[in-house]
Amino acid sequence: MMLEFDNYLFDKDKFLLSVLNGDVYKTQYIISEVINNKGFLTVSNKFNYKLSKEFIIDNLDILRDRGIVRVRIKKGD
Repeated sequence: MMLEFDNYLFDKDKFLLSVLNGDVYKTQYIISEVINNKGFLTVSNKFNYKLSKEFIIDNLDILRDRGIVRVRIKKGD
């Protein structure tokens, strides 16, 4: 499972430590995009990091509190 993070990322191996210390660990994989919108330049930085399904489930509360993962509940038909 690949998750995309806008502008910041927690390293999988140091995730809990980074949350406790308030640190952010970034990977070296950076995608930068410059968008020209009516004369204004917007720079967007994204970090891609592969996380396992188990890691997300185990840390769902922290990921959700940090705004990294959003949980959407589907309504039945």
